[in-house]
Amino acid sequence: MLDIADFGANLTGVTIAPNEAEIEDATFDVAYAIYSLKYIPNLETVMKEIQRVLKPGGKFIVYDLIKTNDYDEDNEEHFKTLHHLEYA
Repeated sequence: MLDIADFGANLTGVTIAPNEAEIEDATFDVAYAIYSLKYIPNLETVMKEIQRVLKPGGKFIVYDLIKTNDYDEDNEEHFKTLHHLEYA
């Protein structure tokens, strides 16, 4: 967030604690998640909440590693690829 602050943006950090994340509808122009969504078991709920707090036409930027239902932990190629990405 500090890197973005250099551009003069107003920034709000949000945690996963419900009492700290009470935000009004259509509050933000942009939301972003960096290496955080992979820890969330139900992405549908998170995506709906992000949509709720973004202004119409707002942007959501994600930089993360998320396994899809196609990931097969018994597939050696899948396992190696994920391991290398997580290590990086």
